[in-house]
Parts: sequence; C-alpha cells; structure tokens
Amino acid sequence: EKDISEILQDNDEPEVYKGESFLSPKQRLIKIQYQLGPIIGEGTFGKVYSAIERATGLSIAIKELKSDQMTSQQIEEIDNEIKFMTNLKHENLAKIFDAFTLQNKKYIVMELLAGGSLQQITKQFGGLPEQLVRRYSTDLLHALKFFHDRKCAHMDLKCANVMISSEQQLRLIDFGTSIRTETPKCSPGIRGSPYWLAPECVREKVYDVFKADIWSFGAILIELLDSVPPYSEIKQAPAVIYHVSQLQTQPQFMNKNISKELNEVQQACMNLDPEKRPSVDQLLQFKFFDQLQQNPVLTELLPNENENYVDQLRESYKDQTVLSLSQSIMTSQHEEKTNQFFQQLDLKVGKKEIINFNGEWNTSNYDQE
Repeated sequence: EKDISEILQDNDEPEVYKGESFLSPKQRLIKIQYQLGPIIGEGTFGKVYSAIERATGLSIAIKELKSDQMTSQQIEEIDNEIKFMTNLKHENLAKIFDAFTLQNKKYIVMELLAGGSLQQITKQFGGLPEQLVRRYSTDLLHALKFFHDRKCAHMDLKCANVMISSEQQLRLIDFGTSIRTETPKCSPGIRGSPYWLAPECVREKVYDVFKADIWSFGAILIELLDSVPPYSEIKQAPAVIYHVSQLQTQPQFMNKNISKELNEVQQACMNLDPEKRPSVDQLLQFKFFDQLQQNPVLTELLPNENENYVDQLRESYKDQTVLSLSQSIMTSQHEEKTNQFFQQLDLKVGKKEIINFNGEWNTSNYDQE
C-alpha cells in the first residue's frame, strides 16, 4: 500500500490547482478574499458554504472543518482527500482550487456543485428512471476507470459521494478513505459505509480493493433505481455490518420493472465471489452501457434503412436537430460514437424545418403530407 503522494514524481508537496480565473499563490495570499454565502451543507465537524471569489466573481464552495475537534485519523483522512483532489484531474472528479489552515480550522476551496448529490436526487424522486441510471452510472464508471487505471481505489462509493454540477455533469467526491496500492490485494481494514461494503471487506483481512469498489458500484445501481441502498430496512450500522458478513445470496433490486441488461450488470458487480466480478473495463463492454442500442426514444427516431420513409426522414429533419436531441440524452463519452452513427445515415439538410433555433416547434415551414 502506498500513499497517493507517491503519484507525484520529484515533488514533496502536491501542486495546487491553478484555475484560469485564480491568481498565483503569492498574489492569492495578498489579494484574494472570499465572500461567504449561505450554508449549503453541515456535518459533525464542519460546514460547507457557498461563496464567491471577490477578485473574479467565481462561484465556489468552501468547506470549513474544525480540526481541533477531530481525531488524528480524521485529520489524516482530510489531508488524504486534499491530496487526491489536487493530484487527480478528470472531468468526473470534483475540482479543488485551494486548501489552507487558519486558526485550528482547515479550509478546502472547491467548485460549487449546485445540482446536489445523487442521494438527494434519488430520494426526492423515489428512484430514477433506467435511462438516467444508465447516464449517471456510465459517467461514474469512467471516473472509476480513471481511478483504477492509476492504481487508486475509492473505497467509499455511494450516491451521497456523487455530486451533480450546474451543467448536469457528474462529479465523484470524498476521497478521505481512498488508497493507492501497487497490488490489488492488500489489508486496508474496513473502509467505507456499511450499506455499500463488499462482504470480503468485513470477512477478510486481505482483499482486492478494486473488486470491493465494483461491489459498491453495484450497490449504487440499486440505490439509484430504488432510492435506498441494499438492506435499508436495517437501521443500525453494526447490524448492517454483521448482515453483510453473513451474506449467502446476492442483493436484488426491489423494483422488478427493470431491463435484463441492467439486472445483468448489477448481478455481475455484486457477485459474492470477488474473483468473478468484472473489472471497470469489462463492465463498460456490457450491453446496458450501449446507449445507441438501449435508448428507446432514439430508436424511434432512427427507422430501419430498408423502410421507404428513410428518404422522407432525411428531407424533413435537419441533421443538427437530430444530433442536438441525441446529444441531450447521451453521455459525453458517447458523443463521438453518436456523430459517426449519424454520418453513416448520410442525413442531408433539407429546405424544410420543424424546429427553430430556440428549440420550439415551427410549423410555418413544415408541409403536412
């Protein structure tokens, strides 16, 4: 097991992320002041404020933690989170701008994720439709792949640790219990939250931390669809951990109105035998994550090329209109594949328009046939 700081080469201290709208570290110490807004989150040891940077007007979040009330292990986890956020940059990982200590308090300045957590969203709507489960889980898998490719395991995957930005982009957060290891099997102890723990995390001293992440990802699929994690009927953490240690059967979705493809992913992730669980790369090959095959709305828009109304489709729809719709329901990772697909259809821009640039239906230039 190695500390994440060993990712850096020839650097004793992690490099502070310098966003384009932020001043240099030296200037920041002199000029930067943050104006705090309302509290948007609160926990046992601190608060999270919405804020703006006075010099730039950038909307940010500032996490304030009372280090004098924390144990040495908790302080170590906070420092670990800062190191991970500083050194690992990916579009689906939360961005950090600054971190400092002042008067026995630790401050983390990070991007404002105004969309809330997936936990909040799933509880608000009583679970999500499968189409959204596919979108969010695909982006989460790409974040996890980035982690695992760098020999890092998150170790606390759950919907509460997945945030949504104001642009509806997914961000993975909370790296306090994350580790970096040269060998998959190690002895990190029990790390994570009870409902999302893999059985081997409480049964064995040595286990594969990457396969433990895969189990937790499967639990997230249940949480996204059912709005609660597995064994949510058990309320006490020690009782949950004992239940997990005695598991003999795989957890199942409570909502039975799901596709065969989604069920296959969840069952593969939560296989009781860690050796039989797929890797992230193998998961991305499952049919469930093939947006073009699985999306029913898009399927209706793309008839079989052998049918005689394909020519009418080509004359009636502007290619930009269809591409815009497809991109709105695709994840960013599928944008290139989507574009290639439509190029193969050889859609032509016709003289007729059914949607104007404001996205509203325009019937004035559309001839009813």
